[in-house]
Amino acid sequence: KVTTFTTTSFSCLLKKIKKTNPPGMYNVTITRKGKGVPPIVLPSAFSIMAPEIQNIEPDIDEAGEEVTIFGSFFGTKKVKAYMDDGITKKPKKCKVTSLTMDSTTGESELKILVPKKGLLPGQCDVTVTNKVGEDTLVGGFTIQ
Repeated sequence: KVTTFTTTSFSCLLKKIKKTNPPGMYNVTITRKGKGVPPIVLPSAFSIMAPEIQNIEPDIDEAGEEVTIFGSFFGTKKVKAYMDDGITKKPKKCKVTSLTMDSTTGESELKILVPKKGLLPGQCDVTVTNKVGEDTLVGGFTIQ
């Protein structure tokens, strides 16, 4: 969806990403009005990025407490977070309490609650996932 435009530039908002569109660079095609006017193709002008975790604060806390995951490209909705102690059978889903992402830079902040049950004290891998992809910070969090 075109959100702004001038004679020299335009901004668009991509509302949905199909699962058939993996992370990567994409061409942008501008369709112009007028009979016989060819479209303009801008090669590799747009990128779709998977989440990237940078750090977690605090990186040590107790079950049930809120922690913040900082990173990039988390998205603006339908993001999930998991913790995995490497011992229990499967990763535990974390409750998301807030999510923000700067649509220009991709800078993201995700607040989650450490699961109250199902994880043993010690280091955990933390995974952030959305419709585009996922990223895991191995040993990124320690449960007291």
